[in-house]
Order: sequence, then structure tokens, then C-alpha cells
Amino acid sequence: MVLVERGTWSVLARFTLFCGLALSAFACGANDGGAAGTSAGSGNRAGSGGSANQAGGTAAGSSNANAGTNAGGAASGGSAGSSQSGGSGGSAGAATNAGAGGAAGGAAGSSGGGGSDGMPVACTPGMGTEPVGQSSELDHATCLTWTKTKSAMTLTNKQADAYCANLDQDGISDWRVPAPEELVTWPGLATADTAYITNPIYIPTGSTVMDGCTGNSHSCNIAEYSDNNLTCAWQGVGFAGWVTCVSGTAAAGTTKPAFSAANCAPCNSELATFQQTDCSAYAN
Repeated sequence: MVLVERGTWSVLARFTLFCGLALSAFACGANDGGAAGTSAGSGNRAGSGGSANQAGGTAAGSSNANAGTNAGGAASGGSAGSSQSGGSGGSAGAATNAGAGGAAGGAAGSSGGGGSDGMPVACTPGMGTEPVGQSSELDHATCLTWTKTKSAMTLTNKQADAYCANLDQDGISDWRVPAPEELVTWPGLATADTAYITNPIYIPTGSTVMDGCTGNSHSCNIAEYSDNNLTCAWQGVGFAGWVTCVSGTAAAGTTKPAFSAANCAPCNSELATFQQTDCSAYAN
């Protein structure tokens, strides 16, 4: 009888210990999920509340512009990235894991929407200039972006064309030689003993591109040989002048048409026997 009682108590003790361990494990699991549920926004697991915390990726913007940013949000995943100047697409939102009690929380973050690609600096015609990087500036009077300084040496019209086309400065790569009516608005234009090169290039009507570009190409350049005395100069293939480069399109009505080749003497009288062409293949 004593042996039976001892065996019975042994079985009961083991049963009680098993039940206690099971209940403790269940309670721990529930507590762990609940604690995570209170940690919304910290990147911890979602608990019984089922809140989801997804962070969208951030990708660096090109051209020294701002990055597109994707903000995480509800259980459906990261929301679309805000469209910032120059931002590339946001990366996928980070996944969060549901806690033991969180039935609906922590779905994987969806991909953030892309930021906009690099775009020209927004501009409304006004006054003054604005730095663009270290070596360029935006002129609010025309909304054109310019290199701040002229070239280090004088160049022919074909060399000038290649110089600007190959320039990659302050995140801008679409530089070009300005037209004369644009060049006279350049904030950096100053008195010099040599004229500034302009575009386009002209060759004699009827000549081949190769013959004209290599033997008789001209430009309607801009000279300021004395203060506040701008003039046009019809200068030929052997002439080398100063160069500044421009990017963008001038706002309507902000250039000076009186200095265009068609209106400015002596260039206008030459256009009857010359035609404009692309001489970039013959830069020397």
C-alpha cells in the first residue's frame, strides 16, 4: 500500500511539473509578442497589436542633387518615395517579423516609389545669380547656367565647340558654346583685348563640310574691347578667342536679339554667302 501511494504521488508530481512548464512557456510567448507590439517604430517585431514598421530605402541622388526618400508606413508596406530633384528610385522597404501574438503585423515592406531623375535647376526669371556647385552659376535674369570664368587659354571656334561639349562640371554635362545674343547676358563678361567665341559656326555656301570647317569657318563673336562697349566681330578659322560655356534654355524675352548674327553688323552682311554647320568632327 505504501508503494502504491508513493508511485501515485510521483506520477502526480510529474504531471504537475509538466503542466507548470507548459503554462510558463505559453505565458512567455504571449508576453514576448506583447512587448514587441509596444515597440512600433523601433524596428522590433510587431506584437499582438499587429502594427507594421517598414522603412523604405534611400538612394543617393545624382548630379549633386537631393536623394529621393521612401518613408515606411502601414502594414501594406513602404509608401512611395517623395519626388526630390535628382533622386533615384528608393530601395525596397525592410521586412519586419510578426511577434507571437501579432496575427496581422509586420508584413514585408513594399518597394518605395522612385524619386525623379536629375533635372535642370528650377528658375523663375528675376534678378541676381546663384552658385551651382563650385565653378558654375545660375543667372536668374535669363535662367541660363554659366561657367563662372572664361577658359584658361584662347581657342578657335572648333576647339571651343569641343571644349564645352566635353566639359563635365558641377554635375552638369550638357554644356555648349553660347550664341552671341546669349553671351552678352553672361554675368562674367568683362573687358578684354580678345573677343569671345560664339556658336554656331558658319562655312561658305556650296562648300563641303570638311573644306569649310578646315579652311574657312567663321563665327559671329562678341568683343568688349572697352568698358560697356559691346560689338560683334566676324572672325575666321585662324582666330582664337576666350570661351565660356552655357547650359539650359533662356527664358523667353531675356536674351538680346540685337546681337544675334542676323541682326548685328558686320555679321549680318556675311550670312548671304555663308551657312551654319556642325564642325565638331574637325576640332583641332
